[in-house]
Amino acid sequence: MRVRPDPMAISIRRPRQAATALGLALACASAAPAKPPAMLDAGTEGGYAFTIEAKSVVRDGDRVRFRLLAANESGADHYESSIEVDCAHRTRRQLTAIADDGSGHVRTYGAERASPHPISQGTRADREMRLMCTHVGAQAAEPPHLPASASELADAGTDAGGARAIFIDTVRRHDASVDYMLQTIAPGQRYAMRQHVAGDCERKLRGVMQEADAPAGSKVWVSRVTATSREGRELEAACALPEGPPSRWFAGFVVTPDGVVIAPHERTLGCAAIVTGAGAARRTLDLIANEDDMTLLRVHGGGRWPVLPAIVKPMANGPQPVTVLGVHGTEPRVSAAFAEPTGANVNDAGWPQVRMLAVRAQPAGLVWDWTGSAVGIALALGRPVSSGDQAWVRMLPAQEVQRRLERHQLAWRPADETSLDPEQAMRRALASTLPLLCLDKAAER
Repeated sequence: MRVRPDPMAISIRRPRQAATALGLALACASAAPAKPPAMLDAGTEGGYAFTIEAKSVVRDGDRVRFRLLAANESGADHYESSIEVDCAHRTRRQLTAIADDGSGHVRTYGAERASPHPISQGTRADREMRLMCTHVGAQAAEPPHLPASASELADAGTDAGGARAIFIDTVRRHDASVDYMLQTIAPGQRYAMRQHVAGDCERKLRGVMQEADAPAGSKVWVSRVTATSREGRELEAACALPEGPPSRWFAGFVVTPDGVVIAPHERTLGCAAIVTGAGAARRTLDLIANEDDMTLLRVHGGGRWPVLPAIVKPMANGPQPVTVLGVHGTEPRVSAAFAEPTGANVNDAGWPQVRMLAVRAQPAGLVWDWTGSAVGIALALGRPVSSGDQAWVRMLPAQEVQRRLERHQLAWRPADETSLDPEQAMRRALASTLPLLCLDKAAER
């Protein structure tokens, strides 16, 4: 007689922030009802600010239609379009549009641009879709995930359903309970699926959570596993792993002698503090401003900082050989690459790209050319996009970085008339690339 696994519920216990929640509840209770905004902020891209007319938003099943407005910084160049996004299939299409360049030239567009196209992860269109789906109460589908690198994973076995691995940094535990993110790659598939798994190390219980961000105290229905099953070996591996680190390293790039630093916005999220150096040389960075894809910081103290000067002018047409320097852990990492103009990567068509060998691809790096001057900064939104042995990372040209700095009365030092030789350029790039450490609240205390 076969014995059925006995399902039971276990509690995924996470720290509660009672004081913060109470303060928020009191503030909400005492505040006057807020008037809904007439316009919704839809982000910025390529020098344009995008807004959505709130009253135009209409839901039709999984699809949402709305009126999108775009204007450049001067306000002279306007673009008005009717957009439809599909929350379930992550597609977007432009139904109609009117473009006015502010000098009397007006163009209209219709069905010729109405074909649905996929929405790439981390783009402005991705954030726009999530905003609209949330606004109407729909669930935006998650994008397909590329497999993580082996250094991020612990093997969790393979069966008919595919190869499994645990994301090392996601392991969290409380007493005998453990939860973690699991990657699964089905046979013959390029993309990976991610699941949030919870288990009990003592009672040998395991269950998959329906939502990745379950609230504290929520319960998950689980089954008992045996030591010889794949699930049992996975749970044993998870229970043996240390809890994920409370800190992470990433690269920042000094652009002014008084210590203004550019860093990937995604890597600065959720940090209680960002520091560089160690011991007596350790310094804290103060926030200047957040952008969609980059964060401006300033190193607290330290005198004049070395800067790799920048060529602040439009990029040359066609591929341009460059060098990229970032950090891998706390160590510098150099990659040979090509800077390519807008359109080189169809998944991020609105921006120039840095193309590298996939095995040497870096999520962030200072980019300089044969003259020894910086031509931009590579900043990936998520993981570098790979195809075969090549990988592409979005590049903010020095001209674009300079434009954003000017909003805060700052400037990237222009290139010298005399070119730096390769060794000088490498030394300057190394000196102006900082390993930054993101501290969470526990580490900061």
